Amino acid sequence: MEKPVNVCTQIILGFFPLLNFYAFYRIEKIFHGLAIVFGVSIIVLITTGMILGLFMITSNPDFEDFQIEDENRIDGIGNFIAYLISTGFTINFLRKWSIQWNERFSSTS
Repeated sequence: MEKPVNVCTQIILGFFPLLNFYAFYRIEKIFHGLAIVFGVSIIVLITTGMILGLFMITSNPDFEDFQIEDENRIDGIGNFIAYLISTGFTINFLRKWSIQWNERFSSTS
């Protein structure tokens, strides 16, 4: 698969959860991609969970009228924030590494 890649296509693939791994595979950075996607997601999920949990405790210290829907809403917000931040990191590194990948071929020809 030693050929240049289209950077725009790589960026588009980066927005989709499973296709982003294919984009990393095309530039031979699959393990770096796995580390970025899963590492950033885990860190962001833990951080947002703690922040949103503290917000929930401080806004309702006695847990009066606490409903399961509130917890599900907090989980959804945390997952959405994790997706946005993880996708941002993915797009940034895919763009950078795809340009570096293409430079390998422009300098050899």
